[in-house]
Amino acid sequence: MGSEASLTASLRRLPVGDMLPRMQTQVPHRPTVLVVDDEPVLRTMLRRALDGAGYRAVEATDGLEALELLRGSTVELVITDVRMPRMDGTVLAGTIRRHHGDMPILMMSAYSAPLDLPAWVAFLPKPFDLADLMRHVTRLVPLPPAA
Repeated sequence: MGSEASLTASLRRLPVGDMLPRMQTQVPHRPTVLVVDDEPVLRTMLRRALDGAGYRAVEATDGLEALELLRGSTVELVITDVRMPRMDGTVLAGTIRRHHGDMPILMMSAYSAPLDLPAWVAFLPKPFDLADLMRHVTRLVPLPPAA
């Protein structure tokens, strides 16, 4: 019992308040990437790859759900499929441009690039390997240097 009281007294003397700001500055910012695709397996694969590479990935099943997520969070990059129910990727890209300015968008499709694809949208044909995807992602939203 004496050692427990001694440990508690020692913990109270630790300068925890001084340690917290230093600990918070050592945690690097993880850019958030929104993955929009109606195929759950592909969304999960991309989320895991992005999380493993140091990004924070969130998912949406279509353009309308993506717009809802964009209203309440900070996103640095949107990766979207072209063909989806309710709202396709080209309509989503135009809406993002109008409401969120120059947010980078990477569009992907198993079909050819849409003829009306704006120059400010990057395109990745499906199927793709994860290394090619990550080259696009790190070019559009580089990770911060490690602390």
